[in-house]
Amino acid sequence: MAIKVLNITEEGRGGGPLKRIKDVAQKLMDQDIETTVLFPNKESDVFKASLEEASIPVIEMSMHRLTKTKGLLLVFLVTFIPEVIRLIQLIRKNKYDIILCNGSWQIKGVLAAKFSNAKSIWIQNDSYQPKIVARLFKFASKRADAFVFVSERTKEFYSSINPQILNKPNVIIQSPVDIERFSPDLRKENTKTLSEDGIKILSVGYINNNKGFDTLIRAIHEINNNTTEKIHFYIAGPVFDNQQDYYDMLKHLQKELGVDNLTFLGMRKDIDILLNEVDIYVCSSDFEASPISVWEALSSALPVVSTNVGDVEKIFTENDCGIVVASKKPKQLSLAVLKLLQDNNLRTRYSKKARETALNLFSLEAVSKEYKKFYELIANQ
Repeated sequence: MAIKVLNITEEGRGGGPLKRIKDVAQKLMDQDIETTVLFPNKESDVFKASLEEASIPVIEMSMHRLTKTKGLLLVFLVTFIPEVIRLIQLIRKNKYDIILCNGSWQIKGVLAAKFSNAKSIWIQNDSYQPKIVARLFKFASKRADAFVFVSERTKEFYSSINPQILNKPNVIIQSPVDIERFSPDLRKENTKTLSEDGIKILSVGYINNNKGFDTLIRAIHEINNNTTEKIHFYIAGPVFDNQQDYYDMLKHLQKELGVDNLTFLGMRKDIDILLNEVDIYVCSSDFEASPISVWEALSSALPVVSTNVGDVEKIFTENDCGIVVASKKPKQLSLAVLKLLQDNNLRTRYSKKARETALNLFSLEAVSKEYKKFYELIANQ
């Protein structure tokens, strides 16, 4: 008998967790796991299209996310109970077995599952939250039935807020990568979308201050002052309205430091192709739980420089597949990139190890198996 899963996200605008939601749901479609994805009815058009293209059932409804903005916070509070009631009605009507709730702010799904006699699995995607979210998590985590953490660091963070969650079923499952799509074999196709000459270095992520792109721009300035190598940097990711100020600051910083060899590519759907056109990948994030963009770069056989986010340090050290630096340290980031630029043998070694690491740890097949096994465990309790 199939397990019916309702996967709820209050964020429909993009990012790694949404890729995981779609990819895992699609992979398990023919394995007796019927997943329906519920997301906000605003600013979710791209996500909706990707789900429909994959033939994954969708539900759109009014979903207001917890925010610091006063006006929006008031809306969140006013609509909280009506939205929980609507979720309860939906769960009861469709008789879902498992309610997946994505992110520590997604307490509505946890509460709705509790009042509907459905099992809830709370997926934690990060390793930092403001105090108010941490307090809400401490309260709501008592009502959840099980937890998925996307990294050891995530597990440590949330168990420090409420140690009792470790008494409930829990598992660490890293974010998956489509190793066939993100493959160095694409280089054989000779697709070219980046016209600049020289060594190409890419960073991917939607534009917000957690991604540390200001640190990256300062690092590029340092790199430019310490090499005669011809290099061009790219940042691929959309700019949402609420991050326009941060983006404007980045453009001002770029101009102030004279960083002319950086191009903002905006929203791109061909990240797999871009990864196979560049020579090095850089992650400058301040916070990440399981950085999918880094795993995709590894799968594409790229040497990677990354800040110490998620389980990157542990994975890089154990598999010798990249360089780890501290967050918010432009000098460290620049020195690491320069090291790769100056050592072709090191780049070749990391490239080989990168692909091997992705195959062993992040394949969609392996990750989906872990989710299926955990769904079955919780559904049969």
